[in-house]
Amino acid sequence: MSLIAGSYERFIWGFKLKPLTYDPSSQSLTLTQLFSYPSHIAPITTVAAAGPAAASGSSDDTIHIYDLSSAASLGPLQHFSSSITSLSFYSPPNLSFPRNLLSAAADGSISIFDTEPFVLLKSFRAHKKGINDLAVHPSGKLALSVSRDGCLAMSNLIRGKRSFCCRLGKEATIVKFEGNGERFFMVSEGKIGVHLAEDARLLFELENEKRVLCSAPGEGGILFTGGENRSITAWDTNSGKAAYSIEDAHSSRVKGIVVLTKDGGVDDDPYLVASASSDGLIRVWDVRMAVKGKPNPLAEANTKSRLTCLAGSSLKSFYLFTQQRLPACKPVLTPAWVITIFSFMGFISIPVGLVTLHTSRSVVEIVERYDNECVPEPFRIGKVSYIQDDSIPKNCSRFLKVQKYMKAPIYIYYQLDNYYQNHRRYVKSRSDQQLLYGKKYPDTSSCQPVESNDDQPIVPCGLIAWSLFNDTFTFIRERVELKVNKKNISWKSDRDHKFGNNVHPFNFQNGTLIGGGKLNPNIPLSDQEDLIVWMRTSALPSFRKLYGRIEEDLDADDVVVVHLMNNYNTYSFGGKKKLVLSTSCWLGGNNDFLGLACVFVGSTSLVLAIVFMLLHLKYRI
Repeated sequence: MSLIAGSYERFIWGFKLKPLTYDPSSQSLTLTQLFSYPSHIAPITTVAAAGPAAASGSSDDTIHIYDLSSAASLGPLQHFSSSITSLSFYSPPNLSFPRNLLSAAADGSISIFDTEPFVLLKSFRAHKKGINDLAVHPSGKLALSVSRDGCLAMSNLIRGKRSFCCRLGKEATIVKFEGNGERFFMVSEGKIGVHLAEDARLLFELENEKRVLCSAPGEGGILFTGGENRSITAWDTNSGKAAYSIEDAHSSRVKGIVVLTKDGGVDDDPYLVASASSDGLIRVWDVRMAVKGKPNPLAEANTKSRLTCLAGSSLKSFYLFTQQRLPACKPVLTPAWVITIFSFMGFISIPVGLVTLHTSRSVVEIVERYDNECVPEPFRIGKVSYIQDDSIPKNCSRFLKVQKYMKAPIYIYYQLDNYYQNHRRYVKSRSDQQLLYGKKYPDTSSCQPVESNDDQPIVPCGLIAWSLFNDTFTFIRERVELKVNKKNISWKSDRDHKFGNNVHPFNFQNGTLIGGGKLNPNIPLSDQEDLIVWMRTSALPSFRKLYGRIEEDLDADDVVVVHLMNNYNTYSFGGKKKLVLSTSCWLGGNNDFLGLACVFVGSTSLVLAIVFMLLHLKYRI
């Protein structure tokens, strides 16, 4: 719970009400000062608070905004030519922060601000003379105002203009809506009129012995008032009588009253009312104790200044993230800013895209499809039978001509097309715990249907390991074999943390149905990098996986002879196999998407900048 008070000495005061163990006979709350500084250059005339937001208005023609959750000033609003006389926040029922801020001024105008990010939406003239007070209906659709011209005005906040005005015959100084919006209260000197909101009909009048300076509606039809009699009076607006009173609540005039407990509070919380007086004291009361006699204040703070107004927020908590109130930059985009931003994006994105495209296309690639050519002519009708027959040799030779100079390292990839490694049953058929701990982890139920053989566990188990790619490649240039480095072709994190260095293949590919490649049982899984690369499944049906690296440069017009073993079966599902030799650049491999995307975004931005510039020039003239 937070309180904010303004003073004649131009100071704004912020306090946090912190509850202690409740004891009716003692002061069980404390008012902790959040901030205090001269925020205006003239006396502060009005303050308002809702949720984490607070505002103060002054006769210096400005409004200052504050964030109570961080005890910080958000700066001034300077859209006015006369003193600010009244402020009111509107908070929708389903939100814990305000949506709009309304201000009334001494020139009779009402201004409506959007609190995101406090921009002026509409300003209109509601009275001929200065406005004394302003009240917003709980629906947020209309507002009532009373003025020194002796009129009551109703303003349509949806359309932003005055819709009704009636002369009262006397000047009213305060107007407030009841919590449910069905009735409103008007104060004139010591008289308090209770009116029906539907037709402004006067139900009855309450008479105070002296002038009323402040009021605040409570729960159950209770209206709290304070003024020159230095007391706080609770009026029962249903019966038209005073329910109870705190006599001599202050030693001087009461200038502000705030009801701090709202619906939804904890049942055993005290019913709290805060009051401020012109002697500088702010006191918090449990008004239920007033029935038994004069209560002692639960908390008190002395500002040592002449207070003029008081406001408070009864919200006990506020969550920045859940309410989307994190600090953010919210600029107002003028035509000049929009044109500048789009032009800047165009001038930056196009060069970046062209550089990226040039870099990507500097990568040299050789792609050779070999799945069809490596099947002997007599077996091309029955490719599946050919690949499944172990008695038929699968060796094949291909000739690759280097078109451009290829600088080492040259990466060797095998590419598979129409191979759905992202199938749900395929992806789930593995045991990460077994890959790390081996036979020490007996639960291989996730590896179905390849979890065991002859009542012995399979290590590594699952369809992914079972379908390991097993084509092999040997590269020869000018009758000299090019060495293929297969070290560190997998992710270091996978080798160190996902595959055990004491886990060896066991009972692998020993069943009746053989899948892909076999593993050396004498080498731990952490060193079998072909398996580690294969186990990182692809999200797309066409993918490349790293086979190794050639650490020698290849010159233009070199011919590389590839001797390969065409072992892997992709014929049964219509897959394709390709061999890829590729260099790399600082962007990685050959991929034009990033460069084309930058060029497209930059070109579109420049076109939009030109269109907006022409429109701006046309309508400005």
